[in-house]
Amino acid sequence: NAQGEDVVAGVRTPMPISQMEEKFPEAFKQMPVTCCTIEQFIRTYNQKLDEPSVEYYGEQFTMNEIFAMADKVAKAMAANGVKCLDHLPVFMQFQAEFAFMFLAAEKVGAALICRDGVTSDYIQALTDAKGPIAFVQDFITKEEEQTYYNCCPELKHLIAINPYTYGKKEEMPSYVIENITAMYSEDSIVNNADERTLTWNEFL
Repeated sequence: NAQGEDVVAGVRTPMPISQMEEKFPEAFKQMPVTCCTIEQFIRTYNQKLDEPSVEYYGEQFTMNEIFAMADKVAKAMAANGVKCLDHLPVFMQFQAEFAFMFLAAEKVGAALICRDGVTSDYIQALTDAKGPIAFVQDFITKEEEQTYYNCCPELKHLIAINPYTYGKKEEMPSYVIENITAMYSEDSIVNNADERTLTWNEFL
């Protein structure tokens, strides 16, 4: 009786396909199974991998550049203890890093738990995931940072992402910059993070 949101939240884990074949053989025969990863699909149907495919506030990326960065992120995930079937909380609005994380998670067999809401949602995601790392934005407060570490003993590192790592600030609309600026305070971890917290570049 699990719902899709239960799987995304990490409350329920889908059974392996092999078990489905044993328990529901007729349904299994009728189910089309995807035989490729997202990267394999893109490589098959996109013949222009070295041409700009994605733009993020004036910074352009080719698919080959995205794949190369995803490889780097996947290696960093594995080096930080991420294993197949792990759930990795991601507490941020969309940034270029998300595309890299998404493809990297697929490479190591992990799933991203994405939240952009209130602290209680973040705490629930962390306690459900019980993973070694989580991705946050570097404007969270010291109090929030310590709350995250305290609620999840398995959490080894928060990866603090700066909104300006990718993209060109001068290409961002003024309202975007105003919204980002308003998120920072004197207590933001960008000024004084826990030694366990890594910047994006330190993580890589």
